Amino acid sequence: MTSEERHEARYQRRKKLREEKRRKKSEACGSYEQVFSYENLYNSGKKCIRGVLWKASTQNYTRKRISNTYRIYEKVQNKKFKFSKPFIFFINERGKTRKIQAQKIEERIVQRTLCDNVIVPIYDSTFIYDNAANRIGKGIQHTLDRVNCHMQRHFRKYGLNGYIVTCDFRDFFNSASHDVVYNENKKRIFDEDIRKIANECMEVYGEKSFGLGAHTSQIYTNITVSPLDHYIKDKLRIKEYGRYVYDFYFFAETKKEAHKILNKIRIKVKELGLELNEKKTKIQKFSSGFKFLKTKFFCTETGKVIRKLNRKSSVRMRRKLKIFKNWVDLGKFTKEQAINAYYSWRGYASHCNCYSIINKMDKFVIFLFS
Repeated sequence: MTSEERHEARYQRRKKLREEKRRKKSEACGSYEQVFSYENLYNSGKKCIRGVLWKASTQNYTRKRISNTYRIYEKVQNKKFKFSKPFIFFINERGKTRKIQAQKIEERIVQRTLCDNVIVPIYDSTFIYDNAANRIGKGIQHTLDRVNCHMQRHFRKYGLNGYIVTCDFRDFFNSASHDVVYNENKKRIFDEDIRKIANECMEVYGEKSFGLGAHTSQIYTNITVSPLDHYIKDKLRIKEYGRYVYDFYFFAETKKEAHKILNKIRIKVKELGLELNEKKTKIQKFSSGFKFLKTKFFCTETGKVIRKLNRKSSVRMRRKLKIFKNWVDLGKFTKEQAINAYYSWRGYASHCNCYSIINKMDKFVIFLFS
């Protein structure tokens, strides 16, 4: 046996072990009938109505929750459940127009059941640690803490020298290809009926794009970009890298190295059917700091990382509080709801170095609602 044949034999053994491991993980999720059981659908329904009980469709579902859940259960079990085309509308958020593709409450319940019982258990362990979007126990705060960690790690190696590269995908949700998800579902979901309904969740949006806000889309976008995460971490060996949805960053020792890595990333991104937003792709000096997820990061000469709150954030919150005050006076809003909304913002702001801003905002809330 030659060395090439031994190498191929080892590769085939490892491949077989990986496939067996994927099969066991898929089977552990249960059969089609078990995944879409009445109990799972009912529990998913409780999760889907949280925060949206003001909608007429949600109220209609809740009014007869037991019978409506059973109707969904019968359709799914008889394999007659079909996803309809989403209702499309546009919202303007901070000057940017976003396309929203909303689906019926019954479809969202099926999607939530699929995610909680199959998609998340199978795929979550395949994502890198520094991908925190739409993952249990993580989120935006985890990403910001990892930026701190990466900046300190870079400082220990190179001091204040080096560069930071921040990138963004162009029109991510509306242009993302389904090919990566199709291939991954084929490799990891062994029950054909479950795989069929998992694919149908994204097919309703057409040949490309994922519906902004859909529960399956949040996980599928992670699956789509996961090959890029592993390419940067495993192939390019860049440890100081992190991503949140379509925003990501990495550190480089020199500007030449930053350009070289960025060119390799562009090629990989193109292979995945995506495109970088060149207007938002920036190479900045480490000593100058950088902005990521509306937060400004600096590193002092001693290596301490300073996190500054976005200036517009407190301005927007003050405007909201004034509106809430008017609503409280008109009886549309309670004082407790207004204060709870403020404390939600305050909890986010408390993770930044902005003691004076929080102190002023506390006094402003006391002035309005005392």
